[in-house]
Amino acid sequence: YQRRVHGAAFKPRFNDEKELDTGLKESRDKEIWRQAVREIWEERSRNYVDPKYPNVRLLPLWHGTNPEILKSIFKTGYANLATTDSGYFGKGLYSAWEAEYAKYYYQGALILNWISSYSAFPVIAGDMKKLTGKGNYQNYDTHFVPVTQYTLNNLDGFVAGNPNDTEDIYLPCSPYDQPQFTEVVVFEKAQCLPRYLVTIQPTLPKSPKLTTKDIEIEMESTYTTSKPSTELLTPLLHKTSD
Repeated sequence: YQRRVHGAAFKPRFNDEKELDTGLKESRDKEIWRQAVREIWEERSRNYVDPKYPNVRLLPLWHGTNPEILKSIFKTGYANLATTDSGYFGKGLYSAWEAEYAKYYYQGALILNWISSYSAFPVIAGDMKKLTGKGNYQNYDTHFVPVTQYTLNNLDGFVAGNPNDTEDIYLPCSPYDQPQFTEVVVFEKAQCLPRYLVTIQPTLPKSPKLTTKDIEIEMESTYTTSKPSTELLTPLLHKTSD
């Protein structure tokens, strides 16, 4: 990765993206938004750089999965199988910046991965048709996707299978949306190293409420058990009197 910085073939080209499928004003809005997404990536990832390899980002990101495949993941690494769906933002290995968002893919196991990235493509609304079910876009090794909740008139023209059940559907943000979560997609298993397995348990039940009488009894019990013993103090008193 580090050596690639000197190769023109690997130089990011997001500034050359042409929004040809939209009108002039919409095209300009998307160019500005893509630049804004790129800046979000730079801001979030700049603290995860090894001084020895300044062009590579190593990010701690969350991945929800099935406990039945944990043994395989920890033994041989991840596999790009697209078992959840065809890969809305690219056929790759998905992680989320937020553990809260990773729970949508949670099937009993939550892993904190180290994700390496050299060149991230800033994904915006309208990009899905050139990413869905496909590998990495152009020369980018990562897709960075700020997402917002599904709306019927989304710019990607995505239609939910069940229009009454869209709570868990998130799509790339448009210039007019506020990002709610962020997804990161990589395409080589060597970019994804599982580091921690997180166990989640249901919220514990609330402690029973104590009445005033209960508190008085507790205080009395504490005072009784913590009251100094004369037998314990006697040797000290005798020694002092000497």
